[in-house]
Amino acid sequence: MRLFRLLLRKKQSKGHGIHSPFAFEIITNVLNSPYSYYAFTDIPDSFPYSQGESKKIKKFNHLSFRLVNHFKARNILEINPGNGFNTSYIKSPSSKINYKSISGKGTLVNAAEESTSGVGIVGVTLEETNKAEGSESDVIATKQKYDAIFININEDENSIPAIECLLDNSHENTFWVINPINTKYSKHFYQL
Repeated sequence: MRLFRLLLRKKQSKGHGIHSPFAFEIITNVLNSPYSYYAFTDIPDSFPYSQGESKKIKKFNHLSFRLVNHFKARNILEINPGNGFNTSYIKSPSSKINYKSISGKGTLVNAAEESTSGVGIVGVTLEETNKAEGSESDVIATKQKYDAIFININEDENSIPAIECLLDNSHENTFWVINPINTKYSKHFYQL
């Protein structure tokens, strides 16, 4: 029985047996897309500390790029951007992207100061990334509606704005990406 479920899941992961046109399109054109983009080679070359990144992180960065590109997201909010590596993937699909980040610990600014300022990342520089840094009160005050919200949950639960605030800044076509999804902090966040 377990083997049957495994085989069925493998077939469905490629799009077989999916009846929803939306889900089928996401699975075939985003999750399992065979195509590579220019950013997949340009961005890692721009960050000298990214050479030893794991395959799991690489897949997540590629997925972030593909989601933003597929849904044509223009207003993007990233919470806890970390070292700015995934930020580069998020911002690189289009030069028209309006990016805002909230960092609980200010790690993006520290990582950018350690790196060479102004390193070119497919139309994005670290200086631009620093200027996009904001606070939770900035997000609440603007009431801007975002097309995409990327939430990087770290060990500090308090660094994430209240879910009500994020819902107020979302519209009906907003997609959320919660990373990582299998930690106790992330489960607590999306079960509220």
